[in-house]
Amino acid sequence: APAAIHPAGSLGIASAAALLLLIAGMFVMKSGKQKREAELVTELAAQADKPGTTEVAITNATLQLLLKAATKTESDTDLQKIARILAVAKATDGTDVDERTAAFVTKTPGLSPLAQEIIVRDALRERNNPVIMPSMLELISSSDKPTLVVVGLQSIRQIAGDDEFTTFLSLIEKR
Repeated sequence: APAAIHPAGSLGIASAAALLLLIAGMFVMKSGKQKREAELVTELAAQADKPGTTEVAITNATLQLLLKAATKTESDTDLQKIARILAVAKATDGTDVDERTAAFVTKTPGLSPLAQEIIVRDALRERNNPVIMPSMLELISSSDKPTLVVVGLQSIRQIAGDDEFTTFLSLIEKR
């Protein structure tokens, strides 16, 4: 005769099965969320690449998603897509895209120099907003990467006013 399963053993098996189902469900939800995020980036990139596009509407959450995506890729092409979206992004909820993006480039630990360079060169320089000046001056003065210094200088060259001109010149002189 087959051995009877002890009730405590059945409970343990049921608990283990429930835990496995929970873990599998969380994995499926996470991969589904990542897929939706990737699709949103692709959709926004398509909007940004349409000829004549000067604005792509985004929210704070969308900006956060784009910046997070920039930290997760080393692909030149993907970073350029993200930067193109950022270059024409217009917040619909009052989010300061320029300030947040500039702070992201200078203060995000582990952000690759390539991502920093592409976002500054292809997004912030294109947006040409004086609000990026403090972050770009910080980037220029603290970076040991010549390419970052160059793109940082280029991003503020056109917007440096009288107040920033002395600082701008002293940074160039140090380099």
